Amino acid sequence: MKQHRRAFIRQSLAGAAGLALAGCGQAPHRTAGAAQLRVRGANEDIRVAVIGVGSKGAGHVRHFHGLPGVRIVALCDADTAQLASSLQWLSERNQSPRICQDMREILDAPDVDAVVIATPNHWHALATVWACQAGKDVYVEKPVAHCPWEGRKMIEAAEKYGRIVQAGTQLRSDPGTAAAFEYIRQGNLGKVLLARAVSYRLRRGIGKVSGPQPIPDSVNYDLFCGPAPKGPLLRKNLHYDWHWFWNFGNGDLGNLGVHRLDLIRSLLRYPHPPPRVLSVGGRFGFDDDGETANTQLVYHDYPVPIITEIRNLPARAGATAAPHYRNLREAVVVVCEGGWFGGYAGGWIYDNDNKRVKQFEGDGGAAHAQNFISAVRSRRREELVCDVAEGHASVMLCHLGNISHRLGHEASPQEVHAALAGDADMLEAWERMKEHLAANGIDLAKTRATLGALPEMDPETETFVGNASPAAPTSWPATPIAGPMSCPSACEEEASGESFRRAFVTASALALTGCGRSLLRCSASSRPMRVGLVTYQWGKDWDLPTLLANCKAAGMEGVELRTTHRHGVEPSLSAARRREVRARFADSPVALVGLGSVVALDSPDPAQLQHQIEDGRAFVLLSRDVGSSGVKIRPNSSHEREGVPRENPRTDRPRLRSTGPLRRRLRPGNPHGDARRLHLGRGHPPHLSDRRPSQRAGMLELQSRRHAPTRPRGELPTGPTLLRRHPAHPRPGQSQLSMPPVGTALGSERLSRLDSL
Repeated sequence: MKQHRRAFIRQSLAGAAGLALAGCGQAPHRTAGAAQLRVRGANEDIRVAVIGVGSKGAGHVRHFHGLPGVRIVALCDADTAQLASSLQWLSERNQSPRICQDMREILDAPDVDAVVIATPNHWHALATVWACQAGKDVYVEKPVAHCPWEGRKMIEAAEKYGRIVQAGTQLRSDPGTAAAFEYIRQGNLGKVLLARAVSYRLRRGIGKVSGPQPIPDSVNYDLFCGPAPKGPLLRKNLHYDWHWFWNFGNGDLGNLGVHRLDLIRSLLRYPHPPPRVLSVGGRFGFDDDGETANTQLVYHDYPVPIITEIRNLPARAGATAAPHYRNLREAVVVVCEGGWFGGYAGGWIYDNDNKRVKQFEGDGGAAHAQNFISAVRSRRREELVCDVAEGHASVMLCHLGNISHRLGHEASPQEVHAALAGDADMLEAWERMKEHLAANGIDLAKTRATLGALPEMDPETETFVGNASPAAPTSWPATPIAGPMSCPSACEEEASGESFRRAFVTASALALTGCGRSLLRCSASSRPMRVGLVTYQWGKDWDLPTLLANCKAAGMEGVELRTTHRHGVEPSLSAARRREVRARFADSPVALVGLGSVVALDSPDPAQLQHQIEDGRAFVLLSRDVGSSGVKIRPNSSHEREGVPRENPRTDRPRLRSTGPLRRRLRPGNPHGDARRLHLGRGHPPHLSDRRPSQRAGMLELQSRRHAPTRPRGELPTGPTLLRRHPAHPRPGQSQLSMPPVGTALGSERLSRLDSL
């Protein structure tokens, strides 16, 4: 079932991003008719197809097969080797489902009533939207979506096409947990003060590879990647380990943490994400290729705060078991005035002396699939225990935790302690996390944790509203990011030259960790975010006139010119050519945001450092001549073993400070403020880049420009305490987070580096 790439993209746009748009292209599947919306009789079979039959999907095959009035009629997986096991299991029970690798064959089949989606996370949204368009009901595994924007599109699709869509957070259907939560809501333990989502799951590193790995013969890799970028396989195992790569998964926060967070949110009945979320953590102890955090604390700033704790390392070095918190490893902990609850599938009530008081027995949510089938029969979405909107609301907590982490910066233990000092519960969790890492031989003074950013969000609209710090100036320029997502221009599509895989790409590439442009849309009162392009893969082969024309057509407000690309803006330019470049940008609505050099100011060798300084000076002069606002230099990474810290250039060298006069000539009066560089995958919204250039496909850049008020030169905002109890909220659990000053916790790269010269 082959399809041309451009047609696939256009259809995907119409199906996934264009739910509210007319005339964007033909939907890939038929829409639901009246016959498909009818109530089904109790004796009528519900015909189910399972898409994705790895370990989780194979379990769904067995579970749904055991439900009365349900037949498994089709199986789909991009890997035929995974199909074989479930096919054999069904054959032994006299079932003969058809099999395929392309899910569109199932979605086009008239004899399929509902689909179970157990693919990798990056496929969840597109498969759900397609299924809704095709008139199928959907049971979709957790996390329901790979990013916030996708989740909202799934909700819209379910509403528009009248489909039953259940989120696969099965613990919502656990009777013991539900009874315990009702016991708490009735006030038997007094007020709820704090909730913890504890996920201590022992894992091992996934190893390292020296280059691209062969794709198994049984795998259609194009179909496996689907809406994600189709890059080389850079991990040993194709399956499951995708969880630890941003292009496909959401880390353990989105893998296991979402189960705990979904339960807590259902207890507290919060309909929206919190206004602020802060992450602290990193990937420790694994010498491997994984990208996501394996040890993480996340603070969710609700009236009753939620603290998520993720740990994948053993209790101590050499141990064979995971650590525990209050003798619990994977649990929800709800702290109240008169005691606390601890458990997962059911659990116990404890008094304040930690004595067991009352038990609630659970079954792990065994009735969750049956709840879905019952709603499919009745056509009553309100019967669902956890519909797609509820699933989206819960996974938003995971998305925001990952956003905070990926926008953060490496910080010393002292800096993290200072940032968390305003919240005793979070600080206590940090101290336990430090002890846990120390027990595994990890020195946080050398291998630093990432202190996350703290962006503020309007919870109801799920939009970021800018820097709300009291220390931030109130006179920022209000430049809106508004309107629907726009598609890449025709020339961008032609330039990409890649095979079919970009389902959500064009509709959601301009996104913050997958948030989509709508999530980044700022409030009317404060709109500091602008979108621009870095010539990394998009734009690297365009000459300067073409680059400016394409950026203008795509609505890009700025561009960073990377060195060695076809635009030709290099230190070797003559004075006349520099004036020409400056004039081109002056006549264009596209701003020259900066120059991307390959200069690193980190060599321990004095002669080599002097060469680096001279290269930096050349780029600074070029930046001044062509009207750029700054120069990007590389972080210190090549000489850490010689004692050069990653976070600071070699400011101890007098020769390095010789660039100071040039910096002052480049930015007289410090008018340019701070720039945030967020690396986003070309193919799919959630992809901030990791540190490996091979993974940084198609950079986009979000510029947050602060026109700071006049202050003495060299005076910087003081460091923040990120978590701070406010006098207006004296009760435990009633906390509010304060934004750090710009340039501290949020961090800036280009201009802060120039300031240090």
